[in-house]
Amino acid sequence: MGCELTKLASSSNGSNSKSNNVPSLDACGPPPVDSRLPLTAKQKYTMVASWKGISRAMETTGITMFIKLFEEHADLLNMFAKFKELKTKEEQATSEELQEHANKVMNTLDEGIRGLDDLDTFFEFIHQVGASHRRIPGFKQEYFWRIEEPFLSAVSTTLGDRYTQNVEGIYKLTIKFIIETLVAGYEASANNNVDSTTTTSSSTAKGGLSPRTHHNNLNQRNSLLRPAMINPVEALARASGASAPAIRLILSVLLAYPLGLFYRQLKGGPTVRNLFIACTGVSIVLFNYGTDLYHSMLAVAVSFLCNTFLRNSSLMVPVSFTYHMGYLLIGYYYTTSDTYDIKWTMPHCVLVLRLIGLAFDLSDSRKKEAAGKSDDKCIPTPSLLELIAFTYFPASVLVGPQFSFLRYRRFVDGAYEPHTQEAPAYATKKFLQGVFYLVVNQVGTQYVSDAYLMSDEFAAESLFMKHIYLGCWGRITLYKYISIWLLAEGAAVIFGLTYIDAKPGDREYSSDELSGCSNIKVGVFENTSKYGHYVESFNVQTNMWVANYVYKRLRFLNNRMLSHLGALFFLAIWHGFHSGYYVTFLMEFMVIRMEKEVEPIFAKNDKLQKLLQQQPLLRALVFVGLKYYTIVWAGWCLVPFVFLSFHKWWHIYTTVRFTGFILFLGGNAFLAPLLRAVLPRSSSSSSSSSAPKTTVTPANSSTDTSAGPATKKDN
Repeated sequence: MGCELTKLASSSNGSNSKSNNVPSLDACGPPPVDSRLPLTAKQKYTMVASWKGISRAMETTGITMFIKLFEEHADLLNMFAKFKELKTKEEQATSEELQEHANKVMNTLDEGIRGLDDLDTFFEFIHQVGASHRRIPGFKQEYFWRIEEPFLSAVSTTLGDRYTQNVEGIYKLTIKFIIETLVAGYEASANNNVDSTTTTSSSTAKGGLSPRTHHNNLNQRNSLLRPAMINPVEALARASGASAPAIRLILSVLLAYPLGLFYRQLKGGPTVRNLFIACTGVSIVLFNYGTDLYHSMLAVAVSFLCNTFLRNSSLMVPVSFTYHMGYLLIGYYYTTSDTYDIKWTMPHCVLVLRLIGLAFDLSDSRKKEAAGKSDDKCIPTPSLLELIAFTYFPASVLVGPQFSFLRYRRFVDGAYEPHTQEAPAYATKKFLQGVFYLVVNQVGTQYVSDAYLMSDEFAAESLFMKHIYLGCWGRITLYKYISIWLLAEGAAVIFGLTYIDAKPGDREYSSDELSGCSNIKVGVFENTSKYGHYVESFNVQTNMWVANYVYKRLRFLNNRMLSHLGALFFLAIWHGFHSGYYVTFLMEFMVIRMEKEVEPIFAKNDKLQKLLQQQPLLRALVFVGLKYYTIVWAGWCLVPFVFLSFHKWWHIYTTVRFTGFILFLGGNAFLAPLLRAVLPRSSSSSSSSSAPKTTVTPANSSTDTSAGPATKKDN
């Protein structure tokens, strides 16, 4: 149609030239876009078309956006007199005042987005909105940027499967453009200079910009940088594309390194050390979560009362367990959303395990003392200062790792100091590993992101390539966790907490003995040939905690499978209520059970093992096959854990035709009997008490993965 209009325009000009009757290629393309708009014509069309879905759910989207905003920035509630008392998610969702304000904000965004065709009008309108915020007492220009992540999250929730990677990128560009314009209007209003982008008629006639307009355009482009002088966290978040809570988290983990170096030079006894650790740890939580610090403070207070007054009672563990898990689950109920959020419940879940473990250890110590079997692993009831310091240890208060009070007390008493002189070098190694994995994760997500798995482009891929993408995505996603755990471990090493001691001081220092708080065994993880290696190497300290305090405590069931299921159910509910957690841990159970049945069949067939020894090519094929199995299907198992909500992970599983369910359910039901028929157990293996040394898979580790999480004792 555009080409026909061009022909008509050419003929109406009265030109007889043939060339004028032939439309140019440019004329057939999309209409030109104002150079001030950071979107292409196609992107603008996609944006406007997608926004129609939002405009049909303006109120719901607006409420979701503000609930998310107040979750991440609770301090902003105080700026709204009409609903500053709405502290809970349910109160906010049902507030008529908040609904009215959310509609007003969404209508402003709606008018702005619909006005992208006329940028002069757009700038005038958005500048006026930005300038109007000058009248709000206490408002700061960086507050505009705080709506960015909540807006994107709300749009994602409303659009659902339509929020593809491409659409997400367009919305990010659009909201950034709108916020920059709001900031420009806010700043310009201070000098009564709101019109910062429109050109005068004279400058238009000359085909250029007046000096004033050029200056104001530069002012608008650079508005992103100016808030850095006021709020570095917000500026880093905008520059990196990460959320402000994520930036605060990373900065807090890195801050533990200089704190650890200072601690190593600290003079004084346990009281001074506990005071330093308590003050710095509490400050880190305050920096990240503000007044939500009271949740963890309340947990410490309840633990102190339980440990003090119920120390000799059988009620101590049940009361502590019920309170801490109950409080955490209530927190999940009121704060959970369809995406991963960095809020107070994240460090609180770390704290819950630490304080419940302390109650178990105190109870075990009391039982030993009552039986006259007291040993060096019995612990006294911690003082309030010790408990606060133990809970808020700076290197692990936000993301772990877990460690026992016995370890902490030995550390503070100085028992580890002679063995941690080379800790800075070991910590540097962990820091560099963490940075490496963080970079790989950030680069990798540019190619295979969460949004891509929900996109039409992914659905159009072949089934084989979908699984390859799933495997790559899963690996890159796991690197995010590995990076933060390595960084946190390095900080704990700097402090001197991580020395491995069977008995204090009974063996010489070795660099290998500084991994007592390691949450990731990088070597095992990168060389996985079965899922048991993932259990052995990933989230190690949490797995050991669950093994010691849940799995082993379920021995009264007299059934290892039920104990294993109980431990995995605890892990699922500890993470939250989303269906994705329960599906992920159920699949872990199925996979580990299948491997337990299948692996011995391969290992105990002498003919197969001899063939593998004689055929290097066959060994190479087995290696490639096991890598495909562990990497690709790990991605499959991880999908519900990352996408959380049923409609999201079910959509992806539908796209890949439920192949993982077929493999793992079928494997548990039919694979072992089939393999026993095809690969009967060799007679020499039947008479031997030990398996062959060379097997299809690497030698078994000391961890019995079929029985549950890793069981190595954390001293």
